[in-house]
Amino acid sequence: MRIVQICLRCAEQRMEVTLEDADRSEITIEHLVSHVLLEFFEEILIDEVSLIPSSRHGTQGNLLFIRARYTLMTPPFRICEQDFIELKLEGAVSCPLAELLGEVDVEQVSVNV
Repeated sequence: MRIVQICLRCAEQRMEVTLEDADRSEITIEHLVSHVLLEFFEEILIDEVSLIPSSRHGTQGNLLFIRARYTLMTPPFRICEQDFIELKLEGAVSCPLAELLGEVDVEQVSVNV
């Protein structure tokens, strides 16, 4: 299996999920992101979803880190299209997460093709 990682920063002022109930919030985010990733990959296994409050890392905005494994891309992409895939994933993931978390800023999307 190959790896996809997504790291983003989300606004603190408007979040439909709460940091007080981090486990439940992370499960909600995992469910949402897995559906989005299934549009790109045949099989997806979310390894980690971490919602890190700004108080723990000392910068503005909460951090969200997602790590998943996948088998095949749908449709298959060539390695030279990696930037294109990462850009498409950024757009596909950021829209639903913005609805859930408020303003989001995707810092990194990396796909091991």
